[in-house]
Amino acid sequence: MLLSLALATPTQQYGSVYELYFGMGEGPAAVKPNQATASSSLSESNLTHGPSRVSDGNKSTVWCEGQEGTGVGASLTLQWEQPINVYAIEIWGGYFLDERRLFSNERLQTYRILFNGTKHLEVTTADVVKGTLEQSLEYGNMLNFDPALDGATPPPPVTSMTIEVVSVYPGEKYTDLCISEIIVYQPPS
Repeated sequence: MLLSLALATPTQQYGSVYELYFGMGEGPAAVKPNQATASSSLSESNLTHGPSRVSDGNKSTVWCEGQEGTGVGASLTLQWEQPINVYAIEIWGGYFLDERRLFSNERLQTYRILFNGTKHLEVTTADVVKGTLEQSLEYGNMLNFDPALDGATPPPPVTSMTIEVVSVYPGEKYTDLCISEIIVYQPPS
């Protein structure tokens, strides 16, 4: 299910960018970043939940911020060597390994997107409903920039995208914000 996004206060809804092109030929292409950096990362035992995990194609691995308190104010930056045109962004804003981890940790609620260091917009995401993990794994929260689909205003070509956390859905056990995956798409050719 896709809903149109209002330009002033976009809200992401669950639904894949590929649903837009089901049966319509070639769809948007995912563009993997060359580098990912973060304001902090959580380390526990012999494992660091580093920023490169958001673009590894595996929703069971995560970046978790490692700052004191909640994840509000944390940031994550993706960088590309060559400028890309951003058509859509799909985010799994939680620890999607299993339902216990998903709801034990904080989940992304509202964030700012900065393209090339300049604020572009602020987005509020839909939270995951308990008991729907399998459906939520299939598609992340999607933000589209296609004007033909009443999407948000597209940015100019970018070499970096920063996500700044404004608010979170609280975790039942931990105050660590986790993000499983971020996929950035270029327009269909």
